[in-house]
Amino acid sequence: ITSSILLATIAFVVHLFLNTYYVIEDEELRIKAGFLYTIKINIHDIKRIEKSNSLLSSAAFSTDRMEIFYGKFDSVLISPKDRSGFVEDLLKVNTGIVVKL
Repeated sequence: ITSSILLATIAFVVHLFLNTYYVIEDEELRIKAGFLYTIKINIHDIKRIEKSNSLLSSAAFSTDRMEIFYGKFDSVLISPKDRSGFVEDLLKVNTGIVVKL
């Protein structure tokens, strides 16, 4: 039983690592982490992007994270591989995003 639980846990973590990604399509940012977490954000709703070292659980597997603030009080932590390219792509859609990296 212990081996089964350990194997299931390892499989779940591997699945999260392999299936966490961020996609910018038209005017929408889609954040996907495994089969449990999917969020869609209208890029025009993004207010600011800041550097974060928060250890809170999120769709970011690095401690070198950025926090995206959107809507009225919402935020999400992510860690794209190409941080500057990712931010540039968001700014192409919404030039009003305040960036503090």
